[in-house]
Amino acid sequence: MHNITTSDEEMPNLDALSGAVKEKLGTGNVVFSRLDFDVRVRFGETEPEAYLEWSEKGEAREIPATIRLDYNILL
Repeated sequence: MHNITTSDEEMPNLDALSGAVKEKLGTGNVVFSRLDFDVRVRFGETEPEAYLEWSEKGEAREIPATIRLDYNILL
């Protein structure tokens, strides 16, 4: 198994996800934001393709993500 990782420079523009953010009221009346999304990987002809997928107003949306393989093995 490999890690799907990213650095700050490689972070996708998450502005597209802003419509899926939901404000919730937590314990002690603290307002917090919640964002539910899935990390998906398609296995195509040459290499895997990653993307983030979420539901916004009942419609599936997605943006591409970068896969960076980490070959460090921890024993």
